[in-house]
Amino acid sequence: MTPPRLRTLVVAADPAAANFVERVLRDHGDEVTVATDVPDALAQLTKADHQLALVSLSLPRGDGLALVHHIRALHPDVDVVVMTAPSELADTAHALALGVLQSVMLPLTGDALLVAADRCRERRILVQERRRLAAEGELSLKRTATYARCAAFVAETDPGVVGARVLDACVEECGASAGPSLRPPTWVPRTMRGWPRTASARAFRRCSHRTSCWSWTPHARWWWSASGAARLPGTWCAWP
Repeated sequence: MTPPRLRTLVVAADPAAANFVERVLRDHGDEVTVATDVPDALAQLTKADHQLALVSLSLPRGDGLALVHHIRALHPDVDVVVMTAPSELADTAHALALGVLQSVMLPLTGDALLVAADRCRERRILVQERRRLAAEGELSLKRTATYARCAAFVAETDPGVVGARVLDACVEECGASAGPSLRPPTWVPRTMRGWPRTASARAFRRCSHRTSCWSWTPHARWWWSASGAARLPGTWCAWP
């Protein structure tokens, strides 16, 4: 699976730190948007979908922690990584309690930023895989319900009707496309239209009229297959 590219929002107190983050993530193949303050950051989040937000807790007037509150409340699908100084341990603990993905200590390093971005990538891959497995589980439950409903068709006396109903139910519930070769044939040869469709194997016997009833053999084999049972050998026919 190809690692997803991230659209990242950077809100840093120091323009030099913001430029450093932008350069590192762009070199890694991600798209970066830099916001100057809290209103600009919220506007950017509303304007376009972002997967990651790098927020500095050193913003003036405590705006960094307030922005974390806003992002977690208004954009829960956006992963948040806080950039914090060693003197801001209390704010870092508060941000972690709000559910941020990770904290990165100042001064910033390229490795620390890439580790945080890769952790966001891994989390998104796991979320996609969980959604895929949940969808497969729902489809499996629908198929199980279909099979259980098809089990009631066993009481039918006409195997051809059973096969048609089973295929129709599978097509309806599972979205499967049944080819013409999977459906029981509905056309009955002219020589057999008066025959009972629920005849059993006792109605057939080994043919002792090889010349006179040769043309009946394929019809007998076809009709037996259309009734849902196994095909008869070529030496069996419907001659009385």
